[in-house]
Amino acid sequence: MPGDFLRVRFQLRADDRLARFVGAGDRFGTIELDNAIYAGAGQWFEYLTFVGGETDPEMTLDTRSAIEVLDCWTVGGDPPVYHAVLFVDEVPEFVLSEITRCRALPHRILLEDDRLRVVATVRDWNHLKEFANDLERTYAGFELLGTEQIDDIGFPLGGNDLKHTVHGKLTPDQLLVLEVAYRMGYFRVPQEATGKEIAEQLETSQSAISERLRNAQQRLLSVLFGSQL
Repeated sequence: MPGDFLRVRFQLRADDRLARFVGAGDRFGTIELDNAIYAGAGQWFEYLTFVGGETDPEMTLDTRSAIEVLDCWTVGGDPPVYHAVLFVDEVPEFVLSEITRCRALPHRILLEDDRLRVVATVRDWNHLKEFANDLERTYAGFELLGTEQIDDIGFPLGGNDLKHTVHGKLTPDQLLVLEVAYRMGYFRVPQEATGKEIAEQLETSQSAISERLRNAQQRLLSVLFGSQL
């Protein structure tokens, strides 16, 4: 029934039981788990976005024995933004496993300032009480940040995310110009950045940026609305 679900926001004190990339958190502004696919035997494919940092995630993570970096690419920006695909040996208390074991639906998992911030959906207030009690028994520092009664359960983690869908569909230059333009506010209303400012950021001409933006938008729209064959 509409309105029977609760959207909850909470945070946990970060440690390696929650996610293997937690140990790299002090080198980046934020690390977001965009999607994860279970591969069996405690191993996961994990898709992440890293924001900030003086080195790319591959250099930071490839020394950690529990993590294999399968792919890593930058989309530029200030601060820099990186996307990575990892193959990870997780412990049983991996936060995504615990959330789903408690029959909650995860929407967002973000590491920032030594805290793992999570958005999830539970069925009702009784389910929330059980869910919170389970997390408090498993992890230190559980803190409920807010609740909201909702009519639409929404998309699960990774269910409404285009970042990894369009990787391989757009060229690296097209991804870069779209992300830089987005982060600088080019697409906002009112507009917060001009084509000239984006060109200066990327150290190229305004005409080149204009062409790259048109081509990138055309390619992105073709992913959304073009032939699926």
